[in-house]
Amino acid sequence: MTTDYASFETVAGTFYARPLSAERRTYYSGGEYVEEIQPRVWLATDPEFKADTDLGHLKIRGRKYAIANVMKLSDVWTGERMEKRWQSEASYGGGFRNDKGQKVGYDTKAYDALRQAELDAIELYAVTFPEWERESARLLFERERDHHLSKKRNLLQDANREDVEAARWQKRLDDLLAA
Repeated sequence: MTTDYASFETVAGTFYARPLSAERRTYYSGGEYVEEIQPRVWLATDPEFKADTDLGHLKIRGRKYAIANVMKLSDVWTGERMEKRWQSEASYGGGFRNDKGQKVGYDTKAYDALRQAELDAIELYAVTFPEWERESARLLFERERDHHLSKKRNLLQDANREDVEAARWQKRLDDLLAA
């Protein structure tokens, strides 16, 4: 699977999904630090992931609605045990939007229907494209590797500049002692 989007049909309508770079979460548990890799996917009703009802939508009670959220699979303590749960994060301009581009309120029936459609879609995506978690982790690992390689290049450039400066001062020192 590439980082391009996948499209798939649900009972509610067409959805589009694109794996995103996973997030790292570290915490202290049981006397040691634990690192959790939280895979993420961008889920939307339009292929441009803009929550634009003109590009793709769901119909609820005859009205158009759009979804564009980042979904993250996280470990959540339920009071009895750890469970994997989907968390939804609205991007700027995303979230749940009506046909006027306005955010859908939490206290509306449409919000509940959109949230359920979103959960159904992400569950179907996870089953249909099981490699998405690996792809999300790969994107994180590549980003971290590239970040550290960039830091290394910058440090090497700094070290080379310092070598030049040290040589310049050594030359001045040699000139002073030779006089």
